[in-house]
Amino acid sequence: MIRRLDPQTDEHLLREVYEWDKDYPRWFQDLEKVSHWPLEQFLAEAPDRADLGVFDDELVALISIIRRAPYVYEGHIWAKRGSRVESLASGVSWVIERLVEDLKMRLGYVWIAKRNLPIKQMCIMANLKFDGSTVIDGESHGKPIEWQRFSTSHG
Repeated sequence: MIRRLDPQTDEHLLREVYEWDKDYPRWFQDLEKVSHWPLEQFLAEAPDRADLGVFDDELVALISIIRRAPYVYEGHIWAKRGSRVESLASGVSWVIERLVEDLKMRLGYVWIAKRNLPIKQMCIMANLKFDGSTVIDGESHGKPIEWQRFSTSHG
């Protein structure tokens, strides 16, 4: 099940998402440091984005959508460790369909660390494709982190 989280009534779920990275290995925590929003900023900016909770008896993922330009949307994906990649891909596919059908999305994208193979696999399963765009930002274990953009375009 997927539902939009309300920043006021579901604040406890948004806070829960912030605890997930503590269960991840150091390299993943290093990735989170690059695009990390301080918790209070993340909560304060919640009304400006669509936070969609993916539930499988409990909250297992959060998909945040930010409008970057007319018909252009950036996504951010957080997943609880051990979440099924297939469930995440199904949730992302559903969100893409809604954005295309309801909001006439022309371009949607996410930035994924090259090393994050499970999330890259999930993107591919959700019909997002690596579009060739890369950026170097941050470091892990003394090595630069390469980010790859996975996108979908329509119309």
